[in-house]
Amino acid sequence: MILVDVWQGKGKPPSKQYFEAFTKEMNNIQAEGVRICIDTEEVVGGKGHSQCYPYHIPSERHQWRTDTDVRRNMVMAVEFKRVSGFQGQSGIVNLTDFDLVKGVVPEYMHCILLGVVKNLLHLWFSLTQTGKPYFIGKEMKQI
Repeated sequence: MILVDVWQGKGKPPSKQYFEAFTKEMNNIQAEGVRICIDTEEVVGGKGHSQCYPYHIPSERHQWRTDTDVRRNMVMAVEFKRVSGFQGQSGIVNLTDFDLVKGVVPEYMHCILLGVVKNLLHLWFSLTQTGKPYFIGKEMKQI
């Protein structure tokens, strides 16, 4: 799913209210399902498959984030302003059976425009990071 929005106003939109209608509709779709009618003659043959293989450091020292962790951090951030990168609750926390870690993918603005990828590449490959648990520069031939 690609979610695109347009906002006109001062500052950022109030995310909880902004996503309220979206959350309600997605919960309805999850509960009721979606009916799709396709004329079989319109369907073009072929198969599709996608798989993600994350890189795991054998002696990994950090725990993966979980949906429970993220939700707890969001609640705590309401009181403490910022907890583990969260500044409050997301507008999609009320989606039924939605995992906030596995269900949200990094997108272009945060990965590319805000320099996250550049920072990650520096951490992974820069010689100044040699010896750190996340440094994989010594594996350049394999990569």
